Amino acid sequence: MKIIITATMLMVAFLAGGIESANAQRCPRGDCNTRPNRPTTRPDRPTRPVEPTRPTRPTRPVEPTRPTRPTRPVEPTRPTRPVEPTRPTRPTRPVEPTRPTRPTRPVVTQPTRPTPDYGRPTRPYTRPTTRPPTDYRRPRPNYYDYNQRRSALRNYHRAYSFRANYRNPYQSYVYYNHSPYYGSITHVSRYYSPYDYYSRLPYRYVYWDLWVRYGSTYNDGFSYIDSYPYFVYNGYRHRYSPYDSCNYELVDGYNNRTERTFSGRSCQSGYDACARERDELNYRSYDDRFFCAERIDNSRSYNWDYNDDFYSDLDYYDYGNNDDYYSDDYYYN
Repeated sequence: MKIIITATMLMVAFLAGGIESANAQRCPRGDCNTRPNRPTTRPDRPTRPVEPTRPTRPTRPVEPTRPTRPTRPVEPTRPTRPVEPTRPTRPTRPVEPTRPTRPTRPVVTQPTRPTPDYGRPTRPYTRPTTRPPTDYRRPRPNYYDYNQRRSALRNYHRAYSFRANYRNPYQSYVYYNHSPYYGSITHVSRYYSPYDYYSRLPYRYVYWDLWVRYGSTYNDGFSYIDSYPYFVYNGYRHRYSPYDSCNYELVDGYNNRTERTFSGRSCQSGYDACARERDELNYRSYDDRFFCAERIDNSRSYNWDYNDDFYSDLDYYDYGNNDDYYSDDYYYN
């Protein structure tokens, strides 16, 4: 304990001595409470040079007054668009009158031609195995005598039909509407006159000594036959050249009379006009009654074999027996 007290006292004495030594250094002349007077005068400091006067900034010139923008003229008032006049109301289309209904074409049933009884034996159902004698046809006059031939030949043909269909004489009527051929037609072989064509015909294809009825095995329609254009209808071929001339006629086959003529035209134009009339008349009669054919000029002479006539290809029974004008055969008209 004593040691602690002694150490404390020594420390206090050390600290007191240190404080006095510090005061002695601060106040070497004695009393630290008395301070020397600050001199009243100070050595003259050099005068700060006067800052040079800055030059005066020149006055900004007054901006000239802008001229007043002229007033935009007032746009003139547009005239009012006139009111479009009211269009007149389109008159109402009158109601088309009702077409009368076409009356139904009555079905005409052709009566069966009765077979007259002349006391002759009934026609057999089977043909004989032997051909009848060659003189079965009615006697002919001398056909090389022109005046005698013309009168006799018509009587000979009048006993038989005009053969509406060359290949199938028993074919019933079928409605047909001629359709012209509009394709290009060219051909080299030419007939420079109707007589040039008639003079080359076999007499077999001359009907009633007046009209050309040239049989053909081609189907109906336009065809080239021997490099020449033809239009085939019902087994007969008709010249259809746009260059050659033809004298077509529309013929009533029931009485062998000319209904209309289409002469002085090209073969194509004449046949088209004749075929349209033919189909209309056949439709009305419901039969192949009318036909188109070229009329032969009988004022000229022809080198024909008159024994090979229009019916030479038919069999004996297709004619009827000898002078039986009223046979029920199809070819009787």
